[in-house]
Amino acid sequence: KKRKQTNLESYIRKFSKMFNACQKVSVLPTEGEVDPTSYTTSPLHMGASVIGLKYKDGVLIAADRQVCYGSMQRFKSLQRIFPITKNVVMGSGGEYSDLQAIVRKLKETELEDWAHHDGNQYSARDYYNLLTRMSYKQRNKMDPLWCSSVVAGVSEDGDKFLGLTDYHGTHYEGNFVVTGLANYFVKAIIENNWNPDIEKADAIAILEKCLRVLFYRECKASITSN
Repeated sequence: KKRKQTNLESYIRKFSKMFNACQKVSVLPTEGEVDPTSYTTSPLHMGASVIGLKYKDGVLIAADRQVCYGSMQRFKSLQRIFPITKNVVMGSGGEYSDLQAIVRKLKETELEDWAHHDGNQYSARDYYNLLTRMSYKQRNKMDPLWCSSVVAGVSEDGDKFLGLTDYHGTHYEGNFVVTGLANYFVKAIIENNWNPDIEKADAIAILEKCLRVLFYRECKASITSN
């Protein structure tokens, strides 16, 4: 009994020393010091899946408008598909703040391109290539853009483009692309109903069906869509 009491007293003394040492440590930097660099280790405000597919005369992208904080439906009507130029759009699922940073960078690039007044305009493929390099660069810096993004567009001569890149910088192009849990829930629906000569109305019907399935199956998806 005496030994147990002695051990307890020694533990209390050790804890008191640790507590007093912690109190002496300043959490905030003192004058002249610089805050340490910190990175996002995990996404907070998450958007759900994005779906893109080509049809006979163009390209379509669809996504819902909800952004969640964990499992809580934090924002129910946010834009997740953005026009970059009159012929290029992009949509993204993942951390919403990183999506805003991506859109800001692409908009700045579009403004610089317009300011040159050289008669040329960046295509959807150019913005897509820029985004893949941005994602790969940030991943190598251990500060990734926590987004899976879809870039789509139609050139002046009618060439259709549709591509996807994720936060690793992995990228691919296709006739239809999906991000997130849509890979598991709706990809088969598109594969079974899509064809190269599909009309716009039929393509919209496929997207509506996919968004309905995601609303039923994916907890971060909502019924409102872009």
